This record gives sequence, structure tokens and C-alpha cells, in this order.
Amino acid sequence: MIALALSLLLSWQVAYTEPPHPWLDLDHGTRFQDIAATDARHAWAVGENQWGTDGHYSVLVRWDGLAWRRQVLPKKGAWLDLVKVDAAGPDNVWVVAQDYENGDDGLLRYDGHRWRFLGLRGATEAVAVGADKAWAFTPKHAYLFEGAGKRRFDVPIEVEAADALAENDIWAVGYEGDGSTQPAAVHFDGRAWTRVPVPPVAGDGTHELTTVLAMSPTEVWAAGANNTETPLLYRWDGARWAPVALRSAPITSLVRHDGRIWAANGNLLRQTGGRWLRNTPPRPITALADGGGRVWALSGKRILELR
Repeated sequence: MIALALSLLLSWQVAYTEPPHPWLDLDHGTRFQDIAATDARHAWAVGENQWGTDGHYSVLVRWDGLAWRRQVLPKKGAWLDLVKVDAAGPDNVWVVAQDYENGDDGLLRYDGHRWRFLGLRGATEAVAVGADKAWAFTPKHAYLFEGAGKRRFDVPIEVEAADALAENDIWAVGYEGDGSTQPAAVHFDGRAWTRVPVPPVAGDGTHELTTVLAMSPTEVWAAGANNTETPLLYRWDGARWAPVALRSAPITSLVRHDGRIWAANGNLLRQTGGRWLRNTPPRPITALADGGGRVWALSGKRILELR
């Protein structure tokens, strides 16, 4: 087992700023849940605004290089909880939209001109690949969207997160399902999704992997937690998954920036030279994205720029 003693980590200095967003008019109940970026001029953050117990509406904003601005959404996607976003380019952006009340789950897709809603009940994750492709996941299935077409593949786990190195090298993680709540992973090699064994976790309860970062074919990281908030962290070395001891809060987001791994778990973590550095932000951070020379971070209704 690889051991990480986060309590002994060194710290480093990070400048936290909140870029302008004069047109957002974000209400008190706004909560961002995920963020993605392709370069210094294109980034997207998604979430919802919930008022009391009466309802909620979708929140989707875009960074244009100068400020964050609200996006106009189709009617079908305007009253949902936007939980995931991924982008392969400025004209290939995908958002997972969930409806806990009526089951009108689906995807929002941006082609560089407008947003469209695509119904997909039970959608949990989407990962954009190439110029016009994306994978979307539901319990036990993966859907490849290519142009106007869609193909369905069987997946032997319940997928919570995915990341792509290439169109024929994609990882997805989550938990086993079918009565088992052990952590699980699958890999796509260009032909089929194949389950790759993950060492099980002792004890009862749910053990889920909720974020994954593919650095190279021989370095992939996956993190999550169980239902008692005990952190889970695994590393793939090209041959097998191995657990990594984590004495910290569960990691909720992993991102690559400047060739290093950055992670969010309320605090900000960065791996450098085999060591992990920690920085305590002004408010808890839940998600990260590499934004071309900067790291974007989410904290409730705030979008922070890290340098």
C-alpha cells in the first residue's frame, strides 16, 4: 500500500481571486457543482438554484476570457439540477442534467452555436472526446454520441465519473452495483468496456469512487468515499489498481495542471516531486478545472481563480 501522511504535508502559496461576473445575478440559493475548461477563454460551470422547498432552476455560466456570463438554455433544460460538465473544445461541451422529481434526466449539448437538450433517463456522467463525440453513462450502460447518432454499450458497473486520455483509452469508475457497493472501474480500449479489478474495502456500507483523473496509460487516480465519509484513493500503474492511504477528508475533484495533480477536498492539494502540498483556501473548495494558465475552483455560489 502506498502511504500518504497528509497531516505532515508542506503548504504553498496560492492567490485566490473572484473574477468579474456582473451579469450573473446569482441568487442566495445558487450552488455550483462542476466546472470544465478548454483554454484561457473557454470555461463552463454548472449547478442549480434552489429556493425553499418550492423548486429550483438550472444554473449554467460561461467564461469568455473577460467575465462569467449566464447561458440561455432550452426550456426542457431550464429547471433541472446540472451536476456534471465536460468539454473537449469550445464547440463540444456536455452537461449532465438530473430531475429528482419527475425523472426527466438528460444531457445538455453545446455545439458552438446553441444548447440542445437530449433526454437520457438516469444519466450520471458525460465525457467529451474528439471534435463531436461524447460518452454518457446510466446505470449499467454507456452511450456513445457521435454526430447525430447514438450507440449503447453494456457496462458492468454503476458509473459515477469518467476521464479520457484518447478516444480508445477511457476510464470510468463508480461502484459494482447488483447488490454490491464496493468500488469498481472499467476501461474502454476502442472496442468494448472491460471491468478492471479494484481492491475491495473492508466493512459495511457504500464505497463509491466519484472522481477519476487519467494522467497517462500508466498513471490514473480515482477517489471517493464511503457512507461514513472515510476517504478512498486508488492509483493505477499500468498493471493494477492499488489503494493509497489518505488521512484527510475525501477528495471530491482531481485535475491536471502544469503536469501536476491538483485535488480538492475542502482544502487544496497538489502533488509535487512525490510529495503532497496543502493550501487552506478562504472557503471550502469542491471542484477544480484546468483553465489554461490558471486553475478554476468552485466554492458554493463562487467561482475562484487560482494562480
